[in-house]
Amino acid sequence: MVIVVSALADSSVNFAVRAWVESSDYWGVFFDMNENVYKTFAKEGLHIPFPQMDVHVHK
Repeated sequence: MVIVVSALADSSVNFAVRAWVESSDYWGVFFDMNENVYKTFAKEGLHIPFPQMDVHVHK
């Protein structure tokens, strides 16, 4: 498995995770890894950032 920092974005640090699996197992591993990362982050109190924009209206 390879884990690297792929980008330092505006509101996040993006990681790329690459695991070597059989082609027939690819999608199962892909979705299981995403779900496990999401659940582990939540359990550890980490939040996935999302883009947001503040709009100020002046009269």
